[in-house]
Formats: sequence, structure tokens, C-alpha cells
Amino acid sequence: MSDLPSTHVDVDAWVAAAADDSGEHVVRRVMRVILLAVARSPRLNGIMAVKGGVLLALGYGTDRHTKDVDFSTIRTVQEEDVEGILTELSRALESACGDADDELLCRVQKREMKPPAADASFPTLRIRVGYAIKGEKEFRRMVQGRPSAKVVLIDLSFNEQTCYATSITIDGHELSAYSLFDQAAEKYRAMIQQTSARRGRIRRQDVYDLYRLISKGYLATADDRAYLLAAMRQKFTARDLPCERGLIEDPEIAERSRSNYHRLQDEIDGGLPDFDLAFGVVKEFYLSLPWDRAGRLVGA
Repeated sequence: MSDLPSTHVDVDAWVAAAADDSGEHVVRRVMRVILLAVARSPRLNGIMAVKGGVLLALGYGTDRHTKDVDFSTIRTVQEEDVEGILTELSRALESACGDADDELLCRVQKREMKPPAADASFPTLRIRVGYAIKGEKEFRRMVQGRPSAKVVLIDLSFNEQTCYATSITIDGHELSAYSLFDQAAEKYRAMIQQTSARRGRIRRQDVYDLYRLISKGYLATADDRAYLLAAMRQKFTARDLPCERGLIEDPEIAERSRSNYHRLQDEIDGGLPDFDLAFGVVKEFYLSLPWDRAGRLVGA
């Protein structure tokens, strides 16, 4: 694993940008508290790296709205004290709310391991964080110890290898984060895993997210492509998947990516790109990677 420089993100501007949408604005306030809570906790920040839609929005200006905050850890669930993580997260959320947004109350309400098997190789811990604003009925319920119906999800994926370590800086605190290369590599892997032979889920968001990144000029240089391919090879291999140029030609990948793609219109600002256009760009970019060369790490 190689290190990349930290990137400053203006989380306050991201929150303020949703001021005209009261529901989205509150969700972003909650996400800001979650990110700060993890960043300020040596215990959590030492094992959790932020990724997914929130990171893409903060670091790369993508416009897909999400109500999940995604993290990964290279550690296996068998190596971690899950109860200790939840206890520390509860403490850190209370502290972050008090210091950064004292009108907001956030609390860990429920958790679920998916899949639940104790010997699962790549499980995800799903944590439901209830929230409320002071003066609301839900706030009074939470003060009384009852759960809120308003929830933001935290997904913590275990045993996820990271090719390039980086961080984002939030309010002076560095938060461990996926690099753009790891983020894009994981999205390509998720697309490939959709095929029925691999029993993957249908994921409508990956084509859109990759299209936006490519269209905005990210991953544009020859070095970028080499670093991305190195990250892909690592992530595919970790899941016993071949990492080959021809994989994306499987028509089932396009078919599954197309399924429910239209529903993204409700999750983005502006018009939704035509699926065939977006998938074509993402596919051609994949095919353009330097498959005839070995991937290399930054600094190697």
C-alpha cells in the first residue's frame, strides 16, 4: 500500500449547498457529524477509511445524493471488537454533536452484520444512526430514550484491501479515506460482480458515478490509468475474480447496470445521462487501461 497526499474538503460548503432542501440539508448535517466523529477518534480513524457517494461528493464534486456513509477497513471482522467500535462511535457522535452542531442529536440505534455468519470473509456492519433537530417531536422521543424514525446508515465493510492510502482534511482533522483509484477500482469490481454467475447484487449507481468522474476529467493521464489498473488487480484478486480486459464485454453486466438506472433521476441534480451513453464511456475507459503492462504503485 502506498500513500498519497491529504486533500482538504470544504464540508461546510457542501452542507450549505443543500440549504434550499430542508430534508437534504439535515441529512448532510448528520453526515458531517458522523465524519467528524470518526476523524476525531483515534480508535475509529485508525481502522476506518471513508469511501462511496459521500466521498465522491466531497472530494470530486459528484451530485448523487445518498443517505449512507460508507467506510472500509482492511481488518477482518474476526480481528475486530465490534462492540468496542459501536461503543466508541456512540461516544464520538455525542461529542461531535455537542461541539459542532448542538441543535442536532445523533445516536446509534441499531446494528446488523451482513451476512450474519461468524466466519464470513467480507461482511458489512450496517449501523443505523437516528437523528433529530432540537424542537422536533423526534428530538423529544430521543431524549426519552426512544428511537428516531429519521435515520442515516453507516456501512463498514471488513477485509477490504486498499492499494493507495490517503486522507481528507475536515475542520483541521485528517480522516482516512479511499483514494480516487481505489474508489473507481471498487466500482468497476462491483459492476463485474453483478453477473448471475457471481450472484452479485444489481447496482445502478456505479455506471453513473464512474461516468461522472471520467466526464469531469479525473483519471485522465496515463499514470492515472496505470494506478487504477493496479488498484483493480488488487481488489479483484482479493475476491478471487479475474481482472481481465474482456470481462466488461459480458452483455449481462450492461443489462444489470441498466436495471433501475432510471431511478437515479430522483437522486441527482439535473438531468440523468442516457444509459447507453454513460455505459459506453465507462466501458471504453475500462478497455483503454494499459492491460499489456503490469500495474504499479505510487512511489514503487
